[in-house]
Amino acid sequence: QKPEERLAAEAWYSHLLWHRSLVVDLCQGQLRSQVKCSKCGCASVTFDPFLFLTLPLPARLKRGRKVHIEEAIKAFCVEERLDGSDSWGCPRCDRRVSASKRLSLWKLPLLLLVHLKRFGFEASGAWTAPSWKIEGEVWTPPQLDLGNFVSKTSPQRASLQYDLFAAVDHAGVSPFSGHYTASCRRADGWWRLDDSRAEYLGRAGSEATERKVIGPWNYLLLFQRRDAPSEPEAIPEQSHRRPELWPHVLDGAEEWSFMGDSASRS
Repeated sequence: QKPEERLAAEAWYSHLLWHRSLVVDLCQGQLRSQVKCSKCGCASVTFDPFLFLTLPLPARLKRGRKVHIEEAIKAFCVEERLDGSDSWGCPRCDRRVSASKRLSLWKLPLLLLVHLKRFGFEASGAWTAPSWKIEGEVWTPPQLDLGNFVSKTSPQRASLQYDLFAAVDHAGVSPFSGHYTASCRRADGWWRLDDSRAEYLGRAGSEATERKVIGPWNYLLLFQRRDAPSEPEAIPEQSHRRPELWPHVLDGAEEWSFMGDSASRS
């Protein structure tokens, strides 16, 4: 049986054959997905790319309340049951069965885009299905360590220390209306950008400034990994011919045999 890091690298290689861009270089990470049969224990593990994380918000989060972003990440990785119409076709049982599914973080990118699932929709076939906004605050520290949230079996090339550098905010109560603004960290501190207006919020590292940046208005949070290059030319290109620039850690030439001649030409 192949090691999971090898399977993850194979999936990364297959994706890069058809998807190459600066966005991939900067923002692409990888998720591990496991589905396990509740009858026989047979498990299927796959690895999928992502360009942003959509984090569910706890049901108890309401206006005036606050949760830590780590709680939202844990909710993203929580195990879910697959039953009824969502049951899984187990290859060992040779029939559809109840199963469990769990997502976990495998590789994280240089720039991590986090989408907070602020809006809820009632399942309905109507065009005017009820919707609502979850208005509580997802508190985010300016420095975030995600090392504990990546799968324990995934080796990492770099420390997963991140700094918040931007946020996109939504003002309004509906997903169909409202106004969006952005807050960005620059060399002199934080700025809020609102259409043609720019407002200086204060220096980075100040608690007073943080209170202006982080709040129940946040919709997107953007983090930069500490080891991210400061010069665009130094950004490692994610090419199917350059496995040495991938985030995966494989030992020995035989581990890269799935690439054929590509590995030898890198």
